[in-house]
Amino acid sequence: MKSVNYSFSDLVDTDKIMDLLISFYELTGILLVLEDLDGNILTCTDGSGVAVGWQDICLNFHRKHPETLQKCVESDTKLSNELKYGERYSCYTCLNGLVDVAVPIYVDGEHLANLFTGQFFFELPDIEFFREQAREYSFDEDEYLNVVSKVPVFSAEFIEKGMGFLTDLASVIGEMGLANWFYRKVKKDFEC
Repeated sequence: MKSVNYSFSDLVDTDKIMDLLISFYELTGILLVLEDLDGNILTCTDGSGVAVGWQDICLNFHRKHPETLQKCVESDTKLSNELKYGERYSCYTCLNGLVDVAVPIYVDGEHLANLFTGQFFFELPDIEFFREQAREYSFDEDEYLNVVSKVPVFSAEFIEKGMGFLTDLASVIGEMGLANWFYRKVKKDFEC
């Protein structure tokens, strides 16, 4: 079976997944986003393309400036494409300086989407890096550094512990996609 005849959104009810991810965020405060391999965000709250729980630094600065937005999309796409088959997850510091983690979602062995978590640091941020970034992109430096200070810092050990849940969730989502593909195939065969 090759699911390329359908988009990931055709195979998986992204609205149901969105509800699950929002509940997870409300319970834990940890952001989860579902994206296809082109960097399209498939789960958001209001149709704007913005996922619940995004850090203010991303929402109010990086995703609003055309150059830093391009860095966001480029980082997400690079992280997605670097995942190798069988790899549980990949961790990456984005081009804007925050840590993101991608967990691949496979449908019948085909990598079609990713669960992302992120927008955090593994250690206290390098303030000079962000001060320079504020200057380069004409961000209000005080406001920008204020939102930098609000980005959570998690240890690598803490993130590693959470990957078990996320890889299991990605597996369940992939199985949903496979079940939907089989359902469509059987339905189509009976209609002929």
